[in-house]
Amino acid sequence: MDSNSKRKSVAKKPVARKPAIKKPAPKEENATGIKALAEKLGLSVGTISMALNNNPVVRESTRKRVQEEAERHGYVPHIIAQLISSRSSRAVGVLVPNSLLPLFPSVIHGIMQEFQAAKQYAFVVYSLDQPENELYYLSVFSQLRVCGVIAALCPGSNSVPMLQRLAKQGAEIVLIDRKPPEIRLDFVGFDNREITADAVSRLWEKGHRRIGIALGEPSYSVLEDRFAGYRERLERHGGAVDPALVVRLQYDHMPIEKSEHQENVRRLTRYLDEVRPTALVLAMHATQSALEEAAGKVGIAVGKDLSVVTFDPALGESRGDPIVRISQPGLSLGSEAARMLLERLRHAEKKTAFKQVIIQSRIAEK
Repeated sequence: MDSNSKRKSVAKKPVARKPAIKKPAPKEENATGIKALAEKLGLSVGTISMALNNNPVVRESTRKRVQEEAERHGYVPHIIAQLISSRSSRAVGVLVPNSLLPLFPSVIHGIMQEFQAAKQYAFVVYSLDQPENELYYLSVFSQLRVCGVIAALCPGSNSVPMLQRLAKQGAEIVLIDRKPPEIRLDFVGFDNREITADAVSRLWEKGHRRIGIALGEPSYSVLEDRFAGYRERLERHGGAVDPALVVRLQYDHMPIEKSEHQENVRRLTRYLDEVRPTALVLAMHATQSALEEAAGKVGIAVGKDLSVVTFDPALGESRGDPIVRISQPGLSLGSEAARMLLERLRHAEKKTAFKQVIIQSRIAEK
């Protein structure tokens, strides 16, 4: 074999090339972009953007023309991109712990009624009583550059630094129902201290001297205010707080887990059996079923053998027991908080002193 034929035998075969795959052109998010709309209508991009967002600066006739053209061509604004591309959006963030207690759905209703009337849109989220969820959602509000926040902080909250960051970004903030002592912000809450004190007076006038109170772990401003009212009114009547009459129950989120409920039943059973209060201020929500179960274990009839002051409308409802109920109007609280925030937003350039509004509760005896 000569050298030429040898070279031929080792020569590499040409590699067949795969035909080039044509990548499809990226789909436009909208059939017509905002720039195309601006060119078509002879308006600036800014005017188109404001018209699509119902900004009152744009004349009604222009807004209508822009919106009709956008609808005709299938243009849908990318609201999230608009929010985070600007230094401050027109959105408000609303954060509450849960939707299971009767209070917060009525609070949200009051807020949204006011916002709807003012054409103010909002994001409503629930922390589910978990501090980490609360921190996450406040962080999202910060990233969205919301112009305002209404928040009820959950027990064990560690969100003060994030609230301070939102305030530095220019967000107006109104706290509702609960407030941390280490930060000063606008606040709308209930008269927890005064109404609890009045309820204790009612019990004292009926001859009760062994008045107990059920609080929660961890504690937060609402429970601390209720305990302060309980202590002050006992002292005014010449009594004193007996530590044995104070029972601490588990609560850090809603709904209370089965293990926590069982632990609360155990604590209340022991408390009712050994301490034997004649009246009990149930300062914490969502513990009425534990109280009724514990009372049944020791043969105590709630409302008959044990007078109860409750902030929970469900306690004893089915049997018509003579329970002292404290009614707190969530609708009024939500409306007041929304009005306070809207007023701040209208006059954002005027930095006035922080405001506090206290909504009056009502005692109803069945």
